[in-house]
Amino acid sequence: MKKCVFIAICLLNFSCIKSLIRKVFYPPEISMKQGLGKNTAGAIFDHKIWDRLLKRGIDERGLVRYSIFRKDVGKLNNYLNLLASEKVEKLSKYEQLAFYINAYNAFTVKLILEYPRIASIRDIDSNKRWKDKRWKINNTVLSLN
Repeated sequence: MKKCVFIAICLLNFSCIKSLIRKVFYPPEISMKQGLGKNTAGAIFDHKIWDRLLKRGIDERGLVRYSIFRKDVGKLNNYLNLLASEKVEKLSKYEQLAFYINAYNAFTVKLILEYPRIASIRDIDSNKRWKDKRWKINNTVLSLN
């Protein structure tokens, strides 16, 4: 009996310690109970250029082949120019989400292409990597931050 009580207390304490460690060392848990909500009416943005680049530039393991993107940098620049001139507010809610996700990824690929000798994006100075305002969307200049 004493052994069972001791085990129960240890398990309870372990659970409490685990919970405390999670609260201190991990980001807060966020629950999206509402999800994205309903879509809104609006235009659709054509990501065909980006889609073709991804099909060629991502290997079967999901890794980016930057050499392919380097060869197709003209197409990437065309896509970035389309992003720069798009009136995002005219897109539907879901299209806006897809637009910003694809834009962020395209900007990131373009940034990495500008540093051909790096092993990781972390090798780029954080001010240049995240804080540098140089990416245009809807004629507004943004950073990756």
